[in-house]
Amino acid sequence: MTPLASLGDMCQIALMDVDVEREVASAQFRGLLEELIQAGDQERLLETVSKLFDDVHKVADESAREIARLRVRVLQLTQRAFGKSSEKIDPNQLRLALEQLRADEFARQDAAKPAVDPDAPASSPPKAKKSLKGRHPGRAPLPEHLPREERRHTTPEAERRCECCGEAKLMIREEMSERLDYRPASLIVVKDVTEVYGCTCGESKPVTTEMPSRVIDGGVPEPGLLAHVVVSKYCDHLPLNRQSKILQREGVTIPPNTLMGWIKACAWTLRPLWKLIDERVLRSWVIQSDDTGLLVLDKQKKGGSRRGRLWANVGDARFVAYHYSPDWRHEHPVRFLAGCAGFLQTDGYKGYEALCDGKGGLAIRAGCFMHARRYFVKALQAGEPEAARPVEIIRALYAVERASKDAGEDADGRYVRRQEHSVQLLEELGDWRLEHAGRYPPKSPMGKALTYLHGQWESLGVFLADGRIELDNGGAERALRGIAVGRRNWLFAGSDAGGERAAILYSIIESAKLHGIEPFAYLRDLLEKLGAGWPMRRLEELMPDRWAAERSIAPPELRVTQLSSTV
Repeated sequence: MTPLASLGDMCQIALMDVDVEREVASAQFRGLLEELIQAGDQERLLETVSKLFDDVHKVADESAREIARLRVRVLQLTQRAFGKSSEKIDPNQLRLALEQLRADEFARQDAAKPAVDPDAPASSPPKAKKSLKGRHPGRAPLPEHLPREERRHTTPEAERRCECCGEAKLMIREEMSERLDYRPASLIVVKDVTEVYGCTCGESKPVTTEMPSRVIDGGVPEPGLLAHVVVSKYCDHLPLNRQSKILQREGVTIPPNTLMGWIKACAWTLRPLWKLIDERVLRSWVIQSDDTGLLVLDKQKKGGSRRGRLWANVGDARFVAYHYSPDWRHEHPVRFLAGCAGFLQTDGYKGYEALCDGKGGLAIRAGCFMHARRYFVKALQAGEPEAARPVEIIRALYAVERASKDAGEDADGRYVRRQEHSVQLLEELGDWRLEHAGRYPPKSPMGKALTYLHGQWESLGVFLADGRIELDNGGAERALRGIAVGRRNWLFAGSDAGGERAAILYSIIESAKLHGIEPFAYLRDLLEKLGAGWPMRRLEELMPDRWAAERSIAPPELRVTQLSSTV
């Protein structure tokens, strides 16, 4: 008998046992009712039947809640396995839910409309908009900083003779087109030649020039190669063993353990700059914070690994400082965010509360509508049409943000727009929240969504106080996106020290990207200068904002989390 067949037999036996138990219970209950009827005990008979109905309703309610919970779980697992990570709702699903909620209102409006004259001429139909589908926006120009090689195509002299008079034709113009080619990156060997001078008398000592300091004294790698290894792992998500194989194709054998030693040296060299970036984040007016899991090898744990955390703190949308912690205890955000006194925008994690309690913590907690919406999206997907209303209101809040961004408004302009539109929308969401309080079991999808909304209500309204506060902490989530992609490739950190090194190198790379700096060029320059003994008193000159300003690099436009216009 195959294992599958034996499993089927076991299920069949279990179902037979359930049927037998059901038949026995039914027979016993019928016997009890017959005894009560024959005895004429109507009071006890009614009490027994009433208790039966209560039990049936209780079982039905519990079954409905369990079915809703399992439906959400199945949707989550299906999405994780086969779907996209986006939380966009099917517009048809949202439309149907809203239509169901507003059906009575539409019927009342239709009944109140005046009768239409059947002989009245119909209004002319609106002109259909021309479809933009298929219209090519045009090829983007190739970057000016790329080197150019000219290939001139000359017409043979025989073909340049005029077919009418026989004279040579003159060139009247040049037509040019640019194409893009690729040449594989190449390794070069840099020879350091030191001249040694001595006197023929043989009495004096020889003299020579001292070799400049480097990140790894006596080592093989130059700053360019070190920067390439760091960027390849922490920006392009290439594991070190894969990088070792790529280098081997060039005829250079460098084991992954050696590359790891290079990573350690780079992290140690860049640590002072990481501390400076962290200080800049703590002085920011608005700090967005979030965290993600990271698998860490640990022989002392069952399975040989445990779950560490990487925290991203984004200051004023321009600097990001990462921190590593070996677990998820509340003490960690309190430790590395101690001293922040502006707005702290986070999800509902309770570990941030000590920073905003007004006693030891001076920050003001700002909530995240992205997380609040996420719960209602799950409820809507679980078949709760009432969740459509808060989803629609939150979509309208994001539409206000999108309109402000499209209009090019600064923080003051966005504040004014929010007072005109977002205040009313938030009041509507508050009225809906109070109206539906206590209607759903706490463990149901709608119950969880309302619980989160109740618990975060005060912090969710903080964005109205200052136009510099975003509607969500999407900046922190975007800062963690690269880590989520990277851990699928390099899978784990070798130790807690490896997690700390990752935090340092991610901070340098991501802060550079937020200033529009190409990470490789920035890291190469940093490693070259710091390795040669750059003075700590001038460390501020190497910060991303100063480095970009000296090279006339304009920072990219600040991003605002937006939802699709269809949801």
